[in-house]
Amino acid sequence: AELNPVNTVTVSGTVTGAAAAGVEEISFTNLDNEKAEPVTVKIDADGKYSAELRRVAGNTNYAASVSKVGYKIDNKDKADRFTLTGNDATATQNFSIAEAPVATISGTISGIESVKGDLAVSFKDPEAIGAVEAELAKKGDGTYTYTAAVEAKIAYDVIFTNADDYEAEGFTAEAGESVIDITAKLKKQVEVS
Repeated sequence: AELNPVNTVTVSGTVTGAAAAGVEEISFTNLDNEKAEPVTVKIDADGKYSAELRRVAGNTNYAASVSKVGYKIDNKDKADRFTLTGNDATATQNFSIAEAPVATISGTISGIESVKGDLAVSFKDPEAIGAVEAELAKKGDGTYTYTAAVEAKIAYDVIFTNADDYEAEGFTAEAGESVIDITAKLKKQVEVS
């Protein structure tokens, strides 16, 4: 069968635990097209939602998320991801809400001596979509202070923007407030032969 180049699919289902957690919206991110705006729709009192999502050439990958602090779509075994395939005009996708305790972290970032433009620092959970950007303040040469809110008990990678030669150890934070100092080191230079 021919696959339509682009069509709109009505995706609906239930978000278990949404009402109890006070989660009122769910967002869908197109994983195949980073320029596509996420689609956000309401979740009703029974946990039901319906969203119009694009499917391109019969195969488009999506991830679901919620923005309420302290909660997330359960992403164990990638349960937050799904693929729209074929030509059907409708699809059913059910999700569950999981607790995502918040860790408020702050500290010093040191060791960055050369920056091209403005430094940005973000924390990436390899299992999740997107990253958490830290609020930065410059303290002196190569030294910054930062604050960020991340999910507790998740192993984050540290990503430097405009300081590509540097890397730092990742971290895991406990719920509540904690101080995590980050030391940047020059990446091992790989000899190009």
